[in-house]
Amino acid sequence: ANVPAPAADAWLPRYFDELRLRLPKAQTAVLRRAVFGTFATMLWYNAELFLLCSEERQCTQQLFEVWMKSMDLASRLADRKIFMLGFVRLFQLACSQNLPASVTAGLPHLVQQLVAQSREIIKLRVQGGGAGEGSGDEDSDVDEDKLVRRLQKSNQKPGEDANDDDGDDDDDE
Repeated sequence: ANVPAPAADAWLPRYFDELRLRLPKAQTAVLRRAVFGTFATMLWYNAELFLLCSEERQCTQQLFEVWMKSMDLASRLADRKIFMLGFVRLFQLACSQNLPASVTAGLPHLVQQLVAQSREIIKLRVQGGGAGEGSGDEDSDVDEDKLVRRLQKSNQKPGEDANDDDGDDDDDE
């Protein structure tokens, strides 16, 4: 089910453009986190092509500045891991090739982010997978629990909910 590299390479600029245009309009943290997660995945997949896209559109510096300022969006272990993989790929590229000047100037900040993300990943791993206290994901956990309860209720046969003893009958109002 893997897409051969040339086909995926052809799609990367199209997705880059779409996400780059949607990022300023993203009103929720979830959407912004998803966009940056996709950018990190693109960077990990093909850093040269990602940077080529951003340089051709003259948005490299702006993109990375916004990204670095938005690092607090990565609250879950999976988010932090993909950000880390993207940044490591960028750092690898910096060691072997010339980077655009706008990226080279930000390498010290990139190294700081690698250190910070490494620490956060270790902390989340110790807590047991990333949804522990202090991860900033408590609200979505509550929403997921409420959604699961509603889905379970919708799967019940008519008349069974009258005997429901979980004490959250008022959620259906």
